[in-house]
Amino acid sequence: MRDILIIVSFFFLPALKAENFVLQEKGFESYLTLAESKSEVKNIPSNDFNQEIDLKENILDSNEDFSNMYFFWKATFEIQSFTDETKTNGVVSTKIYGEFKWDLTKELAFQLQALFIGRNGFTQSIYDRRDRSRGLYLLESFFKWKADSSYSFQFGNINQGFLEAPLLMTDKTFPSFILRYHLEDFYNFKSHFLVQGSIPDNASESVFRETQVIKGFPSFSVASFNIKNLNSNFDFFNRFTFFHYYNLSQAVAERSRIFQNTVERTGSDSIFKYDYYGFHNHIKITKRFLNDSFLKGDWAGEWGLEYIHNLGASSHINEGYRTYLRLYHNFNHFVELIGELENFLNQSNSSVAYYNSEFYGHNGRKGFALKMQAHFYDSNLNLGVSLVNSKPIDEDDKTVIGPSTAFQVFLTTNRIGVLDNRRIKDE
Repeated sequence: MRDILIIVSFFFLPALKAENFVLQEKGFESYLTLAESKSEVKNIPSNDFNQEIDLKENILDSNEDFSNMYFFWKATFEIQSFTDETKTNGVVSTKIYGEFKWDLTKELAFQLQALFIGRNGFTQSIYDRRDRSRGLYLLESFFKWKADSSYSFQFGNINQGFLEAPLLMTDKTFPSFILRYHLEDFYNFKSHFLVQGSIPDNASESVFRETQVIKGFPSFSVASFNIKNLNSNFDFFNRFTFFHYYNLSQAVAERSRIFQNTVERTGSDSIFKYDYYGFHNHIKITKRFLNDSFLKGDWAGEWGLEYIHNLGASSHINEGYRTYLRLYHNFNHFVELIGELENFLNQSNSSVAYYNSEFYGHNGRKGFALKMQAHFYDSNLNLGVSLVNSKPIDEDDKTVIGPSTAFQVFLTTNRIGVLDNRRIKDE
């Protein structure tokens, strides 16, 4: 812990105190404000319940040629409860999230993400779910090399939240490499291919430690095609992804059994019955109504669908979906209201339960979610509330975890700061 604090202090404190550095702060601009200026959307709420947003393709990358060094921080006060047959908790948390990026050269950049959590409350659980408790967590640390406008390469500890796929993977951090190839723009469409290889967490810290031996490395591989269209009134986004898990540990299998993956044998001999490889698709369509006389003001509506299919498992137990509808309304640039309704179903073997979202119930569950958020422009505050309710797909099966409810209230503020405000010149 002390070493991590020293590293973070080394990067931030000298830069903040240096007189020749210029600190510029601005708020997290709103969805509708950016839409009016035809800029890239950067304030769509996080799809995952915990609101820990991914920024790799948002603010920091958008400033790639603007500054030598800059950072983003976000502070959140949160009240959360979660209840099912195996766990009850009530927690009050303070979270401070920081993201720092340093353009070492015109081609090479370093990026660091960290999260500090202060938490009080209670947790009663039959199973060890390995929730983040309190302390400082290194979410991401990697180098990014950009050869030209077409190719980029990342390597290091990379947070998987960029996949925007809670039914497949949440914001876990793995040693990874990512290769991106950007195609030429076609009208208003931007697109790129992405290939990732990573070594996933094997869950062996506290389960079967003395017998946790596997041959070779576990792996999580991804290949995806991303396309988006951005204009003043209508946006389209689609990410189609092939995924493949390989050589996962007995501990991952045993933990995933709890959340309805089919696992053979028990204890340190646990092994998945099925392979986990297949495809995932996430589509979003956004329509804006700016200065609309009939709707009285600036509105936006967004529909999205997440679908996952595991080719390694039998039919009727290998699919999952999550569909959502969001509405945005801007009240004279004083406050923006965001409402969201979701419906989801995730069959027992669509994906590896240990790695996907707890707040959607992992696997073998169906349910709904309600989310409301208010963004206040002048104070740059976000106030939100979320409710997720799920139950088993097979409600007559008494061997599985019954209905569960997750509830959250949060207050968030954030800033982006620019240090050493100088463009990087060509050699």
